[in-house]
Amino acid sequence: GEERGLQQGLQQGVGRQLIRVLQRRFGEIPQEVKARLKGESVEQLESLMDSALSAALP
Repeated sequence: GEERGLQQGLQQGVGRQLIRVLQRRFGEIPQEVKARLKGESVEQLESLMDSALSAALP
């Protein structure tokens, strides 16, 4: 119970940070992308964050 709650909190925090990075680098993020990110694991969100930080700007 408690561990699951901590995991969900971590997932939400990482997801919010990823969306913030994406918005700063690429502009507005479509709602469907934001919704999809909510279903990803912490590990996947962290991997996406690494990609977002290293991606070349258009």
